[in-house]
Amino acid sequence: MLDGVTVLELAAVLPGRYAGRILADLGARVVRVVEPARQEYFQGTDLGRNLNEGKETVFLDLNDPEQRQSFFNYVSEAQVLLCNFRPERLKKLNIEYKGLKKYRPDLVCCLISGFGQNSIYGNQGAHDLNFQAISGLLFGPHFPVSALSGALWAVIAVLAGLYQQQKTGEGIFLDIAILAGMLEWSGLIAEQKNVRPTVNNWIYATKDDGQVAISALERHFWRRFCERLARPDLLDFYNVPIAADHPAYITLVELFASKTRQEWEELLADADCCFSSVLPVSEALTSCYLQERRKGWPRTLAVKLFSEL
Repeated sequence: MLDGVTVLELAAVLPGRYAGRILADLGARVVRVVEPARQEYFQGTDLGRNLNEGKETVFLDLNDPEQRQSFFNYVSEAQVLLCNFRPERLKKLNIEYKGLKKYRPDLVCCLISGFGQNSIYGNQGAHDLNFQAISGLLFGPHFPVSALSGALWAVIAVLAGLYQQQKTGEGIFLDIAILAGMLEWSGLIAEQKNVRPTVNNWIYATKDDGQVAISALERHFWRRFCERLARPDLLDFYNVPIAADHPAYITLVELFASKTRQEWEELLADADCCFSSVLPVSEALTSCYLQERRKGWPRTLAVKLFSEL
């Protein structure tokens, strides 16, 4: 899909490197510029190898004038520069959009930073947990949602920038602020948080200490669930709010605890009632669905290309 597009990746941390990996998966030639003297995160780990897959690598010391000129030569051959540096560092290195246009007038320059080019937070350092905290969406340090969000916003912007480049022949500067991307989600999630959870949209423990999820938001899905169980008495529990002492909640807790996770899977597999097991990551990554998704398209799992259906 992006055959013929060269992306120059200047990033040591997760957002820029993940965005580069997605673009590589979509067919772009991605050349990652690594500075030997600077720390590269995830080096030697499975995550690091995953992020680098499908990319070419060049080593350049950008503080050295001659090697910085080599970087500019790479810029002249690229359609896209994907950068995950703080704005202040780019100024120090004299790697800014105005100067880069001299080497590639139609360059799509995408800069991912914590707070954007002009922010009340200035040039402060921050990581995923900080962006989560400020955005009001605190998931914790083990789920780098801010970094992943920033990467996706960057890919969306780069694709739009490439479209403009093709249509007008002009370049564009894309300012991706990780915090702003999280705040885009905050408004949507804040509205969702005002909705009380109900017994037909909840996670329940099973007999074998597993977990299952039922998300029968529409009445017809809840009806199918009740019909498969031959429990018409549960129909009136539709949209009953979760409360520890409510008979509807107690009944469903006891019901799901009466069978193992596998038994529930077998019973509800073809019921079409918005039921699923809660899988540990290790099991999810070896699932039949994942194996099927990889067939004929070993790149990104989220996007598959079909010339015809």
